[in-house]
Amino acid sequence: MEDIAEVLQRTVKSVRGRLLRLVPLELQATLKPSERELWVREALNADETYDWLATLRENYSARREHFWSTADTTLLREKWEAREPLPNIAEEFGISEVMAAQHLCRHGLAQSMQEVVDRLGVTPGGTIDIRTRMALDRAAASVWVLITDGVGTRVPGLNRQRQHVSTHVSLEDAEDRLDDLLREAEAHGYGPVKWSIVCRSLGDDTTGQERHGIAEDVDDVAS
Repeated sequence: MEDIAEVLQRTVKSVRGRLLRLVPLELQATLKPSERELWVREALNADETYDWLATLRENYSARREHFWSTADTTLLREKWEAREPLPNIAEEFGISEVMAAQHLCRHGLAQSMQEVVDRLGVTPGGTIDIRTRMALDRAAASVWVLITDGVGTRVPGLNRQRQHVSTHVSLEDAEDRLDDLLREAEAHGYGPVKWSIVCRSLGDDTTGQERHGIAEDVDDVAS
């Protein structure tokens, strides 16, 4: 796992987290985080009927995401350079215009969703146009909030750790901070640690992406 992480220039934690997407949906609840690596290795090496690509696509679809293969990303780059209209791109990939614009930003082709709209255009006055503008407004005002119980400064007299709350500019930043906190908890023998990472904007207390979990050790954050 360390070698794979080094090749991909990612942390071991993030690689282990991605293993879940190589496990079929019907098996995910039965496998512990520590069992995923062995299951995936055995499936890839021993079971000729195991379609890892189909499993990936199914897992992404279940999360309402699009699995971007290398070929997909290359094609998207070509369409961006050719200034193909965003509605046409979204229709070809079977995704929303917002998802296509987000992927363009994620790969550095555009600096913002507004740049995508200005360069490629959207469906005028339609639902996607409204959602794009709303997404732009929300992205500008959103923060990621990390909340943990069971780690942090110990409260005198209560024999427990104070709840940790911090705000971050991205999900990755919040996950990195959570990783640090779990390592601290492991070093001091604390745990289990209950944690939540939520995306929120001013005046909006219910809408936004969320992740929750209970970590017995550092690697559990990836689950």
